[in-house]
Amino acid sequence: MFAATTLAVLGLVALPAEEPFDISRAIEDQRYPTVEFGRDCYLVAWQDARDLAIDTSCNIYGCRVARSGAVLDTAGILIWRSRRDDYFPRTAWGGSDWVVIWQEGC
Repeated sequence: MFAATTLAVLGLVALPAEEPFDISRAIEDQRYPTVEFGRDCYLVAWQDARDLAIDTSCNIYGCRVARSGAVLDTAGILIWRSRRDDYFPRTAWGGSDWVVIWQEGC
């Protein structure tokens, strides 16, 4: 998943869109990215299929990105794993913590 396009379009990182950078290099698909700024960095969350061989479902992963565009959690952070597919994460900053919500499949 590349971030420069998403973050640059939202005006969140001072990087030209011609210079994409990897948010995740995990195998399989990563979809439905969402981003929120809080404290001194961004939280990017997404639906991630890297664990399909283990639990046959898509989970929610995330990572922090510095203002400079440096990815702080290069392996990603597992936010939620379930036996059902999880979709459409959304992030929010509550003043002291990030909140991530998503839709769980049936």
